[in-house]
Parts: sequence; structure tokens; C-alpha cells
Amino acid sequence: ATRTDQFISIKPGQAHLSNKRFHRRGPWGTGWRKRRSFVGKMAYSVTYLLWSPTTNHKFPATFRRLVCLMLWVAKQIDVPVDLAKCVLAMCPYDIASHWPSPPQLPEPPQATPAEEQATPAEEQATPAEEQA
Repeated sequence: ATRTDQFISIKPGQAHLSNKRFHRRGPWGTGWRKRRSFVGKMAYSVTYLLWSPTTNHKFPATFRRLVCLMLWVAKQIDVPVDLAKCVLAMCPYDIASHWPSPPQLPEPPQATPAEEQATPAEEQATPAEEQA
């Protein structure tokens, strides 16, 4: 790499030499010269990606699992979902990548055999039965 810092690496590329855009011919035969270094000034800035429901797909799978877990926990303990989303927006992008194994949501409780056999008609009493 020609230049490298924490966020970007600038590598050698090709230089176009022709006075016509993307023309194959140039002053020394071919219009392109390989292994050219960047010469000049470049400015850029880094903006960190904040989590939101619309940017969720841009985050790693481990982070998306964390989102599911946080929203599930917020629902279980009656924390407003908007508050949980604000907390998630402030989490670093790679917060979940250091876990030894991704967290799994608990399985929903299974219905007992008696509950599986009950039908909606059996569960609801008719008005005549309620009065008796």
C-alpha cells in the first residue's frame, strides 16, 4: 500500500494518459500505465454508523442477535421499546463480536398435552351454560 492509516489504505492503481476519455491509445502506446502511485491531496472524514431499525441490515449477525435479545428483554421487563432502541444506537458496531458464542433467545414455553387437546369450542362456555 502506498498510504495507510486506521481507516483507509490507498494502493497503487492505473493512470490514464490519453487526452480522450477511456481511450486505449496514449503518448507511449497504451492509454493506461500500471502501478501508478496517487499524487495529490485527499481529504476524507469517518462517520460512525449508528444502529436504527433501518440500518440494522448493515450490522454483523452477532449485533443483530443482540438487537433481538435486547428488544425481547425490554418487552419482558416492561421497558419502553424506544428506550431500548436508544441504548442500541449508542452501542459500538463490534460490541457483540467479542462474545465467545452469540446469545440465543430462550425458547417459548411448550404447550402441555392437555392444552394441545383443548379446542376453542371446549374452552368457551355458551351463555346457557354460564347461567346454569
